[in-house]
Amino acid sequence: METTFIFPSDNTRFKENGSENTLSNDLELTPFKDFLLRKGASDNTIRIYLLAVRHFFSHSDTIDPENLQAHKAWLLEHYRPATVNVHIHGMNQYLQYMEISSFKLPAVKYQQKTFIDNVISKRNYEILKKKLKKDENWFWYFVVRFLGATGMRVSELIHLEIDDVNLSLGYVTCHDSEKERVIPIGNVSRKALERYMAEGRPAFVRQRGEKILFTNCSGKAMSRQ
Repeated sequence: METTFIFPSDNTRFKENGSENTLSNDLELTPFKDFLLRKGASDNTIRIYLLAVRHFFSHSDTIDPENLQAHKAWLLEHYRPATVNVHIHGMNQYLQYMEISSFKLPAVKYQQKTFIDNVISKRNYEILKKKLKKDENWFWYFVVRFLGATGMRVSELIHLEIDDVNLSLGYVTCHDSEKERVIPIGNVSRKALERYMAEGRPAFVRQRGEKILFTNCSGKAMSRQ
């Protein structure tokens, strides 16, 4: 199986399984942007993913497993693992858009520094989850699990809205004061979030049109307390 994607300086050409196409030399990404829009990506996420793709092609002119791994290594030398994973997620979305299924860039595995490190031990975190699950305290079970899995700050979590969640692309967009960041979520976190949105949240939210994702028992936005 032949899979080679070459992006020279004059015309961008790629070949897969014998077929060949051309793209403009300025790496026109409008179709990729449209692809992300159809999947419900936010403006900030689209900006980051377009940047990730352009960043890759500023270092490489060919998409193949070797160059992707080399680019990943370069990213790890210059950015934090969480930022690297956002770039990787963007490149993988680009591969999906290009209908390249023969390879995929794996995310970086690292010991994430979450709020748990400053509050409770990993062991006590697991005990807390089991206790909440045993008591069928599903709201706090989902909240604790979501915070632990993503490393999200409490100040970010209480401001999360439904529109900040993109399950099809596997990420959430966090807002804290004037800052905004994108956090990729894995399959386990995504499934837990899907269950919460389908079963847990409707039990609390009473007002139609409420946008807050995690509400208090009155169906309103939570406070930090």
